[in-house]
Amino acid sequence: MIQLIEAQLRKNFPQELVAKLTFHYVELKSAFIHKRLDVGELNGGKFAEIVFRLIQYATDPKQTYTPIAQSLPSVDSLVTKFENLPNTFDDSLRLHIPRALKVIYGFRNKRGVGHAGDINPNLMDGTLVMAVCDWVLAELIRLYHVCSADDAQSIVDKLVRRTVPAVYDSDGIKTLLRQTTYGDAALVLLHNEGEKDVPLDDLCKWMECPNMTYFRNRVLPGLHREKKVYPNKEKGVCRILPPGSQYVEQVILPRIQ
Repeated sequence: MIQLIEAQLRKNFPQELVAKLTFHYVELKSAFIHKRLDVGELNGGKFAEIVFRLIQYATDPKQTYTPIAQSLPSVDSLVTKFENLPNTFDDSLRLHIPRALKVIYGFRNKRGVGHAGDINPNLMDGTLVMAVCDWVLAELIRLYHVCSADDAQSIVDKLVRRTVPAVYDSDGIKTLLRQTTYGDAALVLLHNEGEKDVPLDDLCKWMECPNMTYFRNRVLPGLHREKKVYPNKEKGVCRILPPGSQYVEQVILPRIQ
């Protein structure tokens, strides 16, 4: 999916901006999945900074933009500048995207992702940031796709569709909401926990695996050989490895969601 997005945008924007855009988008998605919501909101701000530069590039006659190593002008001045562009530019570039970016950028600078009070709003803030970033990226594909209209529509639909969680995780209950193989189920559940040790007894319970011996002796070694997980048999725990997380995000989740 990310490769498809990059292929659409590279034709119209500098490679360094496209690479930074997708990097921060993937980091944002990963943080949201792993419930690292404060990190996700920070990546939302970084994503916004790159999109501001994309709009600078797209609307400047000389196709210049603020270098990545240099601080952007204030968000208010950027939004005002884009609002005052000739209406020959699409309203999304002039109005909608900059205003949406101002919202998510504010979470990092003014909300500060550090909240006081009895109710922690990180989840609702993170959900909004994720949804806005999905919409902004979809809008860029709509405006600058180089594939067929049908293929572009498919990319946009995948970006903005409501994603049903693969794991139910609430009130001490954890269970997979999709039917899949033991190996894939273990990876998704471990991925949901982030990079931390998970007791094998708990993992098998979450998987509703009736034959723990089969899982330990047949399934787990294969995942270990593929460097997707690291089992510590002495401690009876297991954790997912980066290749395993990548496989979950790029292969398993798109298939079962």
